[in-house]
Amino acid sequence: MSTQSSENSYKNLLFAQFYDFIIERLGRGSIDSQAVEFCAKNFGDPILEVGCGTGLKLLPLAKMGYSIVGLDNSPQMLSILQQKLEKSERGLKGRVQTIVGEMTDPSIEQKNFRLILFAGSQFLHLTTDEQRLACLKSICRLLADDGVVYIANSKLEDKPEYDWAEQPSQPDDEWVLQARRKWNGVAYQEDLKIISKLQTQQEYLFCWCLYPVEDTHMRNLIEQAGLQCISLPSDLPPRPSSNIYLCKKSA
Repeated sequence: MSTQSSENSYKNLLFAQFYDFIIERLGRGSIDSQAVEFCAKNFGDPILEVGCGTGLKLLPLAKMGYSIVGLDNSPQMLSILQQKLEKSERGLKGRVQTIVGEMTDPSIEQKNFRLILFAGSQFLHLTTDEQRLACLKSICRLLADDGVVYIANSKLEDKPEYDWAEQPSQPDDEWVLQARRKWNGVAYQEDLKIISKLQTQQEYLFCWCLYPVEDTHMRNLIEQAGLQCISLPSDLPPRPSSNIYLCKKSA
């Protein structure tokens, strides 16, 4: 049996290679897609996606013609994105820039983003208010005067706990995904087990954690960072079981 585990697997190259498969088998491949496209169409580019990972949200926007920067603290995840870009159609690579960096202090010189995206609960990877406020202040500095920040935070209290459960698979899959959800005290932890169909007892164990931020507290942090929440457009596609924030710079 070959098993790898990590408290946070995002910087594990094997996890990065499996990431798209995991998201698809968890049924989360299309979550946020409509809302992200809506924001791009209504607020324009250049766009910054924070925690872009392997580009599941970024690449469709680039294919639509938008100029977009992807920030992630995992070189391993960005390496998978770069592989996709190398195989993409002509012109797509020129619309995408990737940057390795932390969302609390991103090393980005560009400061005219019309749209900044936290499209998949990336903000909930931050563990302390100090980190959260540093992140929001950094984002405020990068935002154009008429720009908008879109933040989707899962309502973690709505997520049920369960022990290992096999996720739906396709007949031609070489791997099976099992998932387990639990509260580990301060965080909502999801354990992911990848099991080979072809090699007996070959499996890999991964993990990620999300740290809840209560809605009222999140709004206070947004205000402290020099941002203000604006009303959600009535036709903004919903994200089930999430708190959604659209923010602009404070007047």
